[in-house]
Amino acid sequence: MKKMLKNYSLGALACIVMGVALMINPHIITDVLNTAVGVLIIAWAAVGIIGFIASRSSDSRERQNVFSLVGDVIMLLLGVYVFVNPKLLETIVMTALGIYLLCSGISKLASALHIKKYGNDRWLLPLITAVISTLMGGFIIAAPTLLSGSIMFIVGVVLTVAGIVNFVSGFSAARELKKLMRELDPDGGKPAKRERVRRSASKEASDGSRVIDVKSYDEE
Repeated sequence: MKKMLKNYSLGALACIVMGVALMINPHIITDVLNTAVGVLIIAWAAVGIIGFIASRSSDSRERQNVFSLVGDVIMLLLGVYVFVNPKLLETIVMTALGIYLLCSGISKLASALHIKKYGNDRWLLPLITAVISTLMGGFIIAAPTLLSGSIMFIVGVVLTVAGIVNFVSGFSAARELKKLMRELDPDGGKPAKRERVRRSASKEASDGSRVIDVKSYDEE
């Protein structure tokens, strides 16, 4: 139970820390991911370039093609560009989201007009959601990083609240479980008292019958 409570508490604390970090800096996740992606691309390209130089400087017949060097150099430049532009990954992700919302909104808008054309009264709600989706998609495409901070801030608030609730409920559940275990086992796992019977040596009564002297006692 202690191990389960510990794991539960660590998970809740991780949610709280991540949520607070996002509220303080809503772009922290995308910045870290962007830097990590840039470093990985640079490292991959550097390994390729070093491998090309090593293959050319040795006497081995398996020399790498010049085109592989060109590809590695382009990859290196791309990695440097990603690394020095911390908002690039965030922009790409939000732009992709905007394109999806725009396309989805246009498709829903056409469906809503199609429903209205055939005289169905249930076209107003799909039309409203389609217009909202289309406008939001176009707005995100025009300013991809403007709404990302607000979205991540909301995610941070949700994570913080969820972490606090899980942390409190974890301790409450552990306390109730401990109380229930005490009710089911009031002796705390100690061996129950049991009655033992000791028989003495048989004695012979005056009438010739045998009498057994019995003594009973309680023992922990």
